[in-house]
Amino acid sequence: MPPENRRYIVTLAGAAAAILVLGALLRPAPVADEPLPPPPSQAELSRLTRITQRRSLEAMKEYFSAVATDADRSVVRLRMLGRSGVVWAPGLVVTARLEQRFPPTTTVTGDEGELGVPLAAGAPHLPVALLDVPETGEFIPVRRRSIENLDPGAWTVFVTDRHGAGFSPATYIEIADVACEGRMVRDVVTSVALGPEMAGAGLFDLDNNLLAVVLPCGPRFVAVTAEDVAALAEEAATVRSRIAQRYGMTLDAVTSEESGHLGVPFGLFVRDVWTGELADTIGLRPGDVVISVNAELILDVDQLSPLIDDSARRAATSAAGESGDVESEDAAASETPVDSATAEVASAGETSGDEASGDETSAADGSGDGSGDAAQEVFELGVARDGETLVLNLPIDPLAFIGPDAPAPDGGLVWDDPGRGYRLDDVRPGTPAARAGLRRGDRLLRIDGAAPDTLDAVRDALSADRDAPVLLELERGTRRTAILLP
Repeated sequence: MPPENRRYIVTLAGAAAAILVLGALLRPAPVADEPLPPPPSQAELSRLTRITQRRSLEAMKEYFSAVATDADRSVVRLRMLGRSGVVWAPGLVVTARLEQRFPPTTTVTGDEGELGVPLAAGAPHLPVALLDVPETGEFIPVRRRSIENLDPGAWTVFVTDRHGAGFSPATYIEIADVACEGRMVRDVVTSVALGPEMAGAGLFDLDNNLLAVVLPCGPRFVAVTAEDVAALAEEAATVRSRIAQRYGMTLDAVTSEESGHLGVPFGLFVRDVWTGELADTIGLRPGDVVISVNAELILDVDQLSPLIDDSARRAATSAAGESGDVESEDAAASETPVDSATAEVASAGETSGDEASGDETSAADGSGDGSGDAAQEVFELGVARDGETLVLNLPIDPLAFIGPDAPAPDGGLVWDDPGRGYRLDDVRPGTPAARAGLRRGDRLLRIDGAAPDTLDAVRDALSADRDAPVLLELERGTRRTAILLP
């Protein structure tokens, strides 16, 4: 081996030995074994679990807030009324009706603040009201989904306000049928308890499809399915509902049973009258039958469209003075197929209306004969009551008569009069009274047009062994209603 290689190997060996010696000298002294840290306590584990859950909840909140924000262009807040509304169609909002007389105008919250909007429909017998809103990108109609396609346990969200300011996540439980203002609707039952603060809110799925709207049904609030809300909105636009909205009464074609009991072969049966509204003010009662308007025989509710059409009402104003002398072609045509009993009723209305109407007619228009200037401002209603025919004068412009902001009777306070009628404490299920529609809490005012003097008289008139139907006038809050009890 060459001498150079031997020297190189020796040098490397010496360096390695020096490193080993130095490492041995610098090695730290051994230390005693340290014990392992104790496992976390149950409290610490619970705290860590809560932190994880809280982060999950915060993520869920952010998620539901995003869902609500995506839907809020289809939801409005009616701050003056303390409720919400859903943009149902272009230029139309559906909301909950809580008051007897919905305000003719209100406000909705838009991008630029409060926006005044007029009432389109809001009859006192329906739980919905419709509002006209501008057709802009600020108000986008909802997409609707049938609840039948949703599985129980699915997440949903109630939206009450815009920009994520008001929402409540909820799990869908089931569908329940409930009575709502005299009709059956389907209630979307969820994990959220509903109250007045939720009125008018929309219930959406996680894809921003509307499932239901929160509406009042008697003393409770329910999430009415979108399909049933559509039916209610359609009903609100009918002549019958618009008559109820304008005058505070509902009318239906007289049934064969009602016709036979009252002896009135045709006309419109006054089903309900609301206290303090125009129909009540002029003297209409539940159980009356409207047989004519300005001497034109009435066979169908749709014939009353002039009472709600502004242009027709203006035309009626100018023609009112002539209506008693000149019969329309439609009225003449309506009279042709009617039997002799019908002719007798119509004749009574034309020949002795002023005499039969008495004080009620005078109170309605301020004059006894219903002619002159007063005739220019009213529709003359021929009304059959207790075998007689009255003429009651219905103002053509109800707002001019009662004013849009007319004060409520008795300063807005409604008192229970213990001397007014007889309160019904209970109605046994399955009885004829229950099937006819009597309810616990109804107050009986009249039987066949006469106020009973004693409770014994009530029992005698309504006894099970009577052989004829009786017409009852009942009071339910501010509504008086007529029911024919078989």
